[in-house]
Amino acid sequence: MKKVLFALAFGAFLSTSIAQELPVPSPSCKLEQRVGLTDVTLEYSRPGVKGRTIFGDLVPYDKVWRFGANKNTMITISTDIMIQGKTLKKGTYSIFATPSKKEWTIAFNTDTEQWGAGNYTSEKDALSIKVPAKEHAKHESFTIEINDVSANGAIISMIWDEVQVNIPFKVETDKYALANIEAAIKEGKDLDKVYYQAARYFHGKKDAKTALDYIAKSLKEKEGFRALYLRAQIHLDAGKNKEAIDDGEKAMKLALDAKQEGWASYIKENLAKWRDKK
Repeated sequence: MKKVLFALAFGAFLSTSIAQELPVPSPSCKLEQRVGLTDVTLEYSRPGVKGRTIFGDLVPYDKVWRFGANKNTMITISTDIMIQGKTLKKGTYSIFATPSKKEWTIAFNTDTEQWGAGNYTSEKDALSIKVPAKEHAKHESFTIEINDVSANGAIISMIWDEVQVNIPFKVETDKYALANIEAAIKEGKDLDKVYYQAARYFHGKKDAKTALDYIAKSLKEKEGFRALYLRAQIHLDAGKNKEAIDDGEKAMKLALDAKQEGWASYIKENLAKWRDKK
């Protein structure tokens, strides 16, 4: 009995006293990307090919797979997104895949505590889609990327061995942006900055009328060099060089008065270009 107790105690001692950092076969990876106003986080493990036949062998065709190694691949989205015209609600999901030679089924599942696919059930899928499988140059490590990022969407790409699958998605940036603008105006703090940021947003969307409306409100609250310079840019885009130069000169003077030499120098440089266009 004493020998048994000693062995148990020694085993417990080893388990708590040995600290070894060693490489793992499938290291973990965390990818974070903002798409418009939506934060997308992917957490997954990265197995290697290691000379093996992957799809159709290590990962069988027509059988559900954990989409990586170790704990299931996880995706967290801070807002609803649209995939193939279907809504995936904001939250955290595990991703499962059912590969075939030409087409894969991708499932976003609400069971986020699985290791492997042994307990997978489609009844817990929040969304399931089919995407084509494409040929890709040999790629050793299982890789998930977020590519073609714009204000309105992006593409989640899985690349491994000689296969690539793409999952395009869209985000409703305009809806959230307008809600944020309205909420900030209602709060009523720093309205010159609130209106300025709204004007910048609509200027970027090529909506000159709305941008000018907001920049006018910003300048009414406070005549700042940033707002004047933005109005100059809006005028320039509309082909109104004289108005752009007038606002640019005022903006440069205000920047100098505010001891913002960097801004003043930047505006001066652009004013020279604008004058050349006259």
